[in-house]
Amino acid sequence: MNNITPGVKTSEFWITVASTIIGALVALGAIDAAFAANISNAVQAVAIAVQAVAGAYIAIKPIIAYIEGRNTLKAAALNAGAPKQ
Repeated sequence: MNNITPGVKTSEFWITVASTIIGALVALGAIDAAFAANISNAVQAVAIAVQAVAGAYIAIKPIIAYIEGRNTLKAAALNAGAPKQ
């Protein structure tokens, strides 16, 4: 079993890509350093928000799976004891 996420699917990859593009634009003079700093802060804020949402999902998913499993068992028990029509 391979649990390694491909690089393109990681937040680290996309933050690196964004930072590299911003750095290149600053080096070429296409944007000034102050504007680039604001963009970098925005990229980091988005990454933090994505991590927060992913963390909440990871925390809630087992609860949802448990409830779904219990509902499936209860429905099967009710259907097994229900009279046939």
